[in-house]
Amino acid sequence: MDINDPPISMGTTPDPDITQGDPPTAATPHLSPRSTASEGHIHVPDIPPLSEGRQNTVSGTLKIVFPKNDTPHENMIALLRSDYKSVAIMTDKDKLRTTTEQQTNWIPWKRRLHRLLDVAGCLPFVMGNYPKSMCRTPSERILWSRRDAVAKYLISGSISDELSTHADSVGDDALIDEHAADIWQRLKEAFELRSGQHVTTLYRRLYDKRADDSTQILKHLLELMELRNQIAASVSNPADRVPERMFQNIVLTALPVSWSNWTGGFFAIRGNSQNIVRQSTQELLSLIREENGNAARAEFLTPDPVPRYQ
Repeated sequence: MDINDPPISMGTTPDPDITQGDPPTAATPHLSPRSTASEGHIHVPDIPPLSEGRQNTVSGTLKIVFPKNDTPHENMIALLRSDYKSVAIMTDKDKLRTTTEQQTNWIPWKRRLHRLLDVAGCLPFVMGNYPKSMCRTPSERILWSRRDAVAKYLISGSISDELSTHADSVGDDALIDEHAADIWQRLKEAFELRSGQHVTTLYRRLYDKRADDSTQILKHLLELMELRNQIAASVSNPADRVPERMFQNIVLTALPVSWSNWTGGFFAIRGNSQNIVRQSTQELLSLIREENGNAARAEFLTPDPVPRYQ
């Protein structure tokens, strides 16, 4: 499909060829198709929120169908019978792609794709919450297949050409019954474990990084902060990021041994016998940069260099 083709319309305007199944109720308004659409956009539905009134509403070219009750089947049908808004396709920079060191942007890309599928009303179908087997009538199965096609289009359009083969099925027979949930599972198997291994490597590099008296301290600090930022961007759970206090301890222990007397001043023994850094991370880094400058000037003025802080 070319991006200049007319937008995909997966709405629920009654199809004259579909006569089976539950007919639309009187409360379900009919909306005419959009007359114009921006390039690079497709029409997708909003996920219908629950409402005490359980009545369908119309806003411009958007139709929201509310479920009759809170059962999974009724929620699925309400979602399938809602009409569409527009959603932009990912840019090349945001697509799943290879980054530095032959790694991928899987974690941030997965978060972006989840939001895109959520806005499109496709996320429960991709996650396997609403399988096709939940459909009870031919018309429901047709609507389900249309929504699944939108999900497949959004997923495939969010992957770079170099990694697109990971979303392809094997063999023509597999392609016939291919669902968006199958594509998503295949992508997880290809990239989820690899991403976890990458995070482990970043943590190891952060913990093992040490400086000596020949190390450029400013560059050393920048490298530590960059590793921390890479970990934050690579984990899906915020609890797996490097907390501030832990990072402060890593920074202090990663300084040269000759800084031991100086770094010791940043630890205070509290009542619970835990070592706690009093300064914020930014304050700590600023003081290290300042002390590094003082030491450099002292060495410049000293005729016979002597070991620092000993």
